[in-house]
Amino acid sequence: MKAGLIFSIIVHAVIVGFLSFKFNFRKNPQIDLTSAVRVDMVALPNKKNDFAMPTKNQTPAPKVEPPSTVKDIKKENLPLKDKKAAVEDKAISLKKAKQKQQDALKKLQKLSALEKIKDDLAKEQAKEKVEPIKGQVISAGTRPSGIAKMEYDIFLAQIDSTIKNNWSLPQWLMDLPLQARVRVRIDPSGQLISTDINRSSGNPSYDEFCVAAVEKSTPFPVVPAKFAELFKIDGFIVGFPD
Repeated sequence: MKAGLIFSIIVHAVIVGFLSFKFNFRKNPQIDLTSAVRVDMVALPNKKNDFAMPTKNQTPAPKVEPPSTVKDIKKENLPLKDKKAAVEDKAISLKKAKQKQQDALKKLQKLSALEKIKDDLAKEQAKEKVEPIKGQVISAGTRPSGIAKMEYDIFLAQIDSTIKNNWSLPQWLMDLPLQARVRVRIDPSGQLISTDINRSSGNPSYDEFCVAAVEKSTPFPVVPAKFAELFKIDGFIVGFPD
């Protein structure tokens, strides 16, 4: 029993000694980690591209640039200016249209008055059965009366209508409350003899446009014989606008 125990202790002591010698004096094996660790080298970003490109699922942010110059800033106000200019143009157009309507209405009123004068003259001649006398004239300084006045008014209305059709003013003068009167003298054939400002508007440009309208209307119709001397010496007055 004792011999077996001693033998068992000796065997164990040899085994322990052998194992201790093996682990203490054997070189440590090198561990290869190249297959276990992998490092990928990535190039640094380019200086010019400071921002990364957006991915497919990422929407790039809109690029907002402030106005670079004062001129660009002023362009932002253009729609408002255009709107204001359009309103002003429309107002001017409406004013011109209104002026044309008023002119047309005045012409119609003059034509109506002319037709009434003709009717009255025809009725007066039929009533009195007056035959025109050849050579009967109205001298200068004498105002026509009766039937002669009706004929005078009809002839003068024709001349006035012709002059007003040739009268035009620029917009800046049309807006001013101006009035002028021009004395016109013509010979028996209707040719212009002279024009004088009977009453000035106070604006030389306005007066010039009035005189120009008279000159554009020549020659006038042949003057009736009875009024020839009156139109040549005294002439007649044309009012602007009426």
